[in-house]
Amino acid sequence: MTEIFLSYNREDAAIAQTYADAFEREGFDVWWDATLKSGEAYDEVTEAALRSAKAVVVLWSPRSVVSRWVRAEATVAYRNKTLMPVMIEPCERPVMFELTQTAELGHWQGAADDPTWRSFVQDVQSLVGKSNKAQDTPAPDMPPSKPAADRSEMAEIALLPFADLSTDKDQQSFIDGLNEEIRDGMTTVARTAQVDGKGISAPYRLEGSVRGSAERLRVTVKLVQSSDGKQLWSKSFDGARQDELAFQEQIASTIEAQIRSHIFKAEVVRLQNIPDGHHSALDYVLKSIALITNLDTKSIKLALEYAGKAIALNPHNAVAHAVAARHYSMLYLETGDWNPDEVYRSALDHASKAMHGAEQDSNTLQFLFMAMASLGGDLDPLEAMAERLLTKTPNNSSLLVTMGAIKALQGKKTAESRMCLDTAIRLNPNWEGDIYVLAMQMACHFELGEFALAAERANEIIFRRENFTIAQMVAAASYAHLEEMDAARKALAQIRPEMKLNKLLVWFRDTDTREMLRSGLKLAGANI
Repeated sequence: MTEIFLSYNREDAAIAQTYADAFEREGFDVWWDATLKSGEAYDEVTEAALRSAKAVVVLWSPRSVVSRWVRAEATVAYRNKTLMPVMIEPCERPVMFELTQTAELGHWQGAADDPTWRSFVQDVQSLVGKSNKAQDTPAPDMPPSKPAADRSEMAEIALLPFADLSTDKDQQSFIDGLNEEIRDGMTTVARTAQVDGKGISAPYRLEGSVRGSAERLRVTVKLVQSSDGKQLWSKSFDGARQDELAFQEQIASTIEAQIRSHIFKAEVVRLQNIPDGHHSALDYVLKSIALITNLDTKSIKLALEYAGKAIALNPHNAVAHAVAARHYSMLYLETGDWNPDEVYRSALDHASKAMHGAEQDSNTLQFLFMAMASLGGDLDPLEAMAERLLTKTPNNSSLLVTMGAIKALQGKKTAESRMCLDTAIRLNPNWEGDIYVLAMQMACHFELGEFALAAERANEIIFRRENFTIAQMVAAASYAHLEEMDAARKALAQIRPEMKLNKLLVWFRDTDTREMLRSGLKLAGANI
C-alpha cells in the first residue's frame, strides 16, 4: 500500500520534487509522477496508488486549483479521509476544500528543520500511522519540535465523574454522555488528567452533580482549585429530559467558553508565589500575557523579558512568539530610545515563528492578530485560520471574539463581526464589557458612520483604560464629525505624545474608514 501519494500540477514539478525528496528522507514511501498531469491517460496503476494511499498530499497553487486532475485526486482523498493539503502559493482553493485545514508552506524551500514543515510531517506521520527515525531522533543541532499548540504545557484539569443525586440513581447514561461531551470540548482549554485511586494531582478539577425528575434535569458544575478547595466558578443548568443531547451540548459549550478565563486568573495568582528562575515556559508566557492590559512602555519591556525567557526554555513555543510579536508591535507604535526598524523586524520575526501554531491554537491566533493589526499586516490568512479552527471548536468564545475582531477591522464586514461578538457573549457573558470586545464594537460603529455610538464605546474603553490610544483617536474623530469640537479636542489632548498616530491608522484596513479617521483627527487639530 502506498504511504504518500503526491498530487500536483505539472508546472509545479520542481517543487513537487522537493517535497518527494523531503518525504523520502523522512522515511516515507512516496508515489509521484511528473507526466501524470500532462493530459495523458490516467492509468490503472496510478489510480490504484491514489485510492490505496494512506495520505494524499495535494500541493495547492494557482495552477493546480484549476487542474481537473488535481481537483479529482483531492476529491478522492477527501472522501477517503486521506487528504493532507499544502498551500505552496497564495490561491483560492475549490469551495469544497475551503474548510479543510491546510498547511501554509509557501515560504518553505526544503529545510528539514523548518518548524512548519516539522509540524506538517508530524501530521502526515500521524495519519499514516508510521514512526520514522528522522522524526523520532532529530539531528543534534536541531531541537525537537513541540506540538504547535504547546499542549504539553497547558494547565491540567481533572474531570471528576458527576454525582447522581436523583432518588432512583438512574442518571448514569446521561452522566456518561455529559462527561464525554465535556472531555471533547476541554481539549481547547486545558489538559485533562487521569483520575484514579491515587488521588488528584492536577491543580484544578471540574466536578458536578445531576438531579432529575420525570420531565426535567438539573446539572450543577463547579471549577475547584485542588490545593485548597477554593471554588473558582460554578453554574447550574436546567433542561428538558426529552432533549438530553442538546442539553449536554449546551452544558459542555458553556464550560468550554467560560472556565478558560478563570483558570488563567488562578494561574497568574499562583505565579506570584513562585520565585523567579523556577518558572516553566508556560509560567513566563502567562506572566507576559498578564501585562498586556498595561499599555505603558515599562510594562511592555518587562512583558518582552518574560516572553524571551519562555522562548529560551522552549524555542518552538508558538504562543510565546505570538505574545512577543504583540508586545514588539506595541513598542513599534511609540517613540523611544530604540530603533523602530529593528523593533518592527523583531515583531515580524516572532510573528512568522508563531504562524504555525496559530493554525491550531486559538490563543496563539489571538495574540498574532493583535500584533498584525498594529503592524499593518495581512489579516486574510488569519481569518482563514480562524474559520478552520471554528469548524473544530465552534463554542470557543475567545476564538469567536478574535474572528469578530478580524472582520471588524477589515471594513464592510460589520454584520459578520457583530454576529461573532454576540455569539461569544451569549456563550460567555464575561466578554460583555471586555475592553477587547468594546474596541471591536467601537470599530464597527465608526466604520458605519455611527459616530455617537462609536464615541460612547470609546469613552467606555477610556474609562477602564486611560492609555488606550486607538479609543482616544476614535473618540476625537467621532466628536469632530459630530461637530462637537470641544469634546474632540479634549479626547485628542489625552493621547500620549510619544504615540505615533500615523502608524495607528493602519488599525483600520478599509481605506474609506481610515480616511474618515484621518479627516476627523485633522478637524480636531491633530497634525496627521
